[in-house]
Amino acid sequence: MKRLRSDAHGIEGLPLRLMVSLAVLMITIPPALASFEAVQHQAALGRTEEEAKGFLLAARQLVVGGEGGKRSIHLDLRIEGMERFTIGGPPRSGYRSSSLSYKMLWMGEVHMSSHDPSFFLVSEDGGSMVLHRGLHALTLTVVDDMDFTGDREPDRAVMVEWTNS
Repeated sequence: MKRLRSDAHGIEGLPLRLMVSLAVLMITIPPALASFEAVQHQAALGRTEEEAKGFLLAARQLVVGGEGGKRSIHLDLRIEGMERFTIGGPPRSGYRSSSLSYKMLWMGEVHMSSHDPSFFLVSEDGGSMVLHRGLHALTLTVVDDMDFTGDREPDRAVMVEWTNS
């Protein structure tokens, strides 16, 4: 304030100084917000990928154990930006029947395959299971009596069912 009192043009220059300060502030806010949003998206994507990998690991462990294996799991999809999480697909639907995919609101679909050993994923109605944001209790069961490849031979699959809990 002393400087404004001693400067004859201090009060007249104040609106200009405020406008310049406001302009600088307006220029820096959008990149800062974009950075914050990018960090949030990356965290949500990381959590979703962890859930997908955990699901495939649980299914893989069952397949290695052989026919009749059964396991209950929880998928925590209470993730900001989660649009859908799709497990498996109907027999003879190509790579979809042996993969899962997830879609976030801000990006395209990401696919993850079951391999080593290779197996198929199917819902109890014989198609794919689509999950949305939320906590999901599921039961995984190994079945060897479905033909996914069209060769009239049974293929190993993991059936995914809703758990009543």
